[in-house]
Amino acid sequence: MSDKTEPSDDFLEAFRECCDTGTCHITCEMCKRTHFSSMGGYDWEPGELEKLLANAEKEPDKYFDHGSDTVWFDVIDGKQVVLYCPCNGLRRIEQFIIANRELITTFLQIRFESLKDRMADEAAIAEKLPDRSRSRRRVRPVKNGSN
Repeated sequence: MSDKTEPSDDFLEAFRECCDTGTCHITCEMCKRTHFSSMGGYDWEPGELEKLLANAEKEPDKYFDHGSDTVWFDVIDGKQVVLYCPCNGLRRIEQFIIANRELITTFLQIRFESLKDRMADEAAIAEKLPDRSRSRRRVRPVKNGSN
């Protein structure tokens, strides 16, 4: 499945900022297209890169040579999503976020407040604990393996 509408520049920038996973060979699980990097200087198995290049020549809709040093991807909702995949799977994810932005924003606000409250509770408990830096238990050294 391919969508001609690409993700927005804003979404691509956010994805690039959060994505720190790269490889030389991966399948986009949004469309099952095989992505690879022919110019990364990777240690390929004998004939592996040549086979990928031949497949890309025969079936360009199924094999995509990024021609760069790395194919960047991340896992979203349990699926490997490849940056710049022609299927534009990232656009569908962006559309989902935009369509559900009120729910997502409200949830995140509630979640942050809840975490902030829990942290305040934990800090109040920690304040009541004795200062361990002054009351450290002294340990006597063991001599000759005896107590």
